[in-house]
Amino acid sequence: MLVASMILSWVLVLSVWIRGPHVPANPHFYYGFLLFLSVALAIAQTYLQNATMAFCTRLDINGSIIGYMLLGQALNGVIGSVLNLLSSMAAATHMDANKAASTQAVQNQQAAYTVFIATALLQLATWYAFEHMLHVSHVKQAVESWTMSDAFAAHAQMSIWDTVWRVQRRLVPWSVSIFGLFATTLCVYPGITSRVRTVTETRWLNNEGIFVALHIVCFNVGDLLGRRMPIMYPITNVRRAYVAQICTTARFLFLPFFLWCRLDIYKTSPIPDTIFFLGVVALGLTTGWLSTSFLISGPQSVAKHDESTSTQNNGLDTEARQDQVLLHDETMHEASAAEHAGTQDAAMASMLCSFWLVAGLTAGAVSYTHLTLPTKA
Repeated sequence: MLVASMILSWVLVLSVWIRGPHVPANPHFYYGFLLFLSVALAIAQTYLQNATMAFCTRLDINGSIIGYMLLGQALNGVIGSVLNLLSSMAAATHMDANKAASTQAVQNQQAAYTVFIATALLQLATWYAFEHMLHVSHVKQAVESWTMSDAFAAHAQMSIWDTVWRVQRRLVPWSVSIFGLFATTLCVYPGITSRVRTVTETRWLNNEGIFVALHIVCFNVGDLLGRRMPIMYPITNVRRAYVAQICTTARFLFLPFFLWCRLDIYKTSPIPDTIFFLGVVALGLTTGWLSTSFLISGPQSVAKHDESTSTQNNGLDTEARQDQVLLHDETMHEASAAEHAGTQDAAMASMLCSFWLVAGLTAGAVSYTHLTLPTKA
């Protein structure tokens, strides 16, 4: 699937090169082609994200590996957004006032080139790193042990959908928090935030392309810093479901804040550019911090539930079989099986968290389209 995603990315780069900065001869066909590529890439990326999160969770239930995976995603966003900003600034230096429209088209093409090529190259590096990781001794041993675990045999008699529903019932509070977190983010970023315009008269910020690109950098930098917080400072990790829901609800305050900014070039706003950019950084920071916390703590809560259930069952069995000689061996076997089952359920929980993440992104994007925003006169 990663190879398919790389191929689609290079096809996208090629389509931008063939089209050039001008309007294509058949814009409807080209638009449909881009929609097809977008859907195909979305399917590939969603599949890869689900599989990667389950893989990382099974390697380390404590969340350190999945934390580094999320850090890699954030780094990808920072690199792409910085390259996009530099490309926009380079194009703006050659801007001709009499050819502003054509220059804007060239600027958009260069930005697309930069981001798409960088994404394709990063995917190639990811493929190489993943192939190398599979040959690391302890990773290879772990993968081989999964296929021989007692838990797999125990769950073989259970329908996959039964397992999904069983894990999802334990994951409901975290699913709601993840859904709300990303729905809020996509409701305001980049749909609303990209419509904000500067309130100061400076050469660079007056350029819409540069202003938008700069705010994307701010968001991605905040997201990167936020994703490191639960890993570097475990005390910041949100481990309680009710705390997660409170934090998610509080983030709805970002919506009126950004609606209060200057969304129309013909209107004024009391919010200066500095406060706007700090608000974007805060949006990215809370997105990165809470998403990492939720994606680690959610699967952990499922695994802990399995461990506590196993402990209770072992206690009942001990009382019923006090006189049996093999009690210790049987208890140890049950504990080992419960540990494997907990890891498997945690991996399933990671995939379900990823599903609710994508669902939240979709809901946020759809809700933005129904917002009544000011339009240019």
